[in-house]
Amino acid sequence: MIEIENIKMSYGDNNVLKDISLKVQPGMIHGYLGPNGAGKSTTIKLLLGLLKPDSGVIKIHGIDPYNNPIEARKLVGFVPEELTIYEHLTPHEFLHVIGEIHEMSRAKAQKRIDDLLDLFQLGHVIHEKMSSFSRGMKQKIMISSSVIHNPEVLLLDEPLSGMDVNAVLVFRDLIQDFSKQGKTIIYSSHIVEVVERVCDKVTILIDGQIKHNLNHEEIKKNPGKLEKLFRKEAQEKSYFDLSQEIIERL
Repeated sequence: MIEIENIKMSYGDNNVLKDISLKVQPGMIHGYLGPNGAGKSTTIKLLLGLLKPDSGVIKIHGIDPYNNPIEARKLVGFVPEELTIYEHLTPHEFLHVIGEIHEMSRAKAQKRIDDLLDLFQLGHVIHEKMSSFSRGMKQKIMISSSVIHNPEVLLLDEPLSGMDVNAVLVFRDLIQDFSKQGKTIIYSSHIVEVVERVCDKVTILIDGQIKHNLNHEEIKKNPGKLEKLFRKEAQEKSYFDLSQEIIERL
């Protein structure tokens, strides 16, 4: 379980998170939806123990990630928005390093590596340097590194960057399987359509404040409700609206 209680966080005079509270139950894929700059990535950094909140409590399976980072990180798999991958290594070398960090045996890590690379159709490049890989291929390796140790908690920050349609479908099946195993998953994104399809519950974060919480039933019974709420709160026009205005001016 992930517990966030009355968290406030600021950078100087900029109040990034304004007294937010959130609980994510095991077996739940929880969407964390907001425009760029809403505070999503700051929340993820707090959950990873990379930042200390100004006030409030954060627990991952009862562990404070800032005060007990090593214990907390054993439980967590993380896919960052920005790629952090050692391109001079091969997938085989890189994923074995991640396995060693998580104290996996060589044999167990190799089995997981083979399975994950086969899942993402990368088995044929297991011994090639990743510097030659496409953005999507590198993203598949990052996702593989986040789940190699079979974590109890997954933190996903815009995890689909650069991925093709087939890989997106495979990834969706993978995290849904993790959910069925009782894993706790936060899916952070600014893309409404993806969150709507994948998540069991969605929290809308605007300007550091939680504006709405919707469950899966509400979203399915009211098609378009999530997008309407998001547009209203973010005060953003859709691409369609903007394109219509441009067309009318032509």
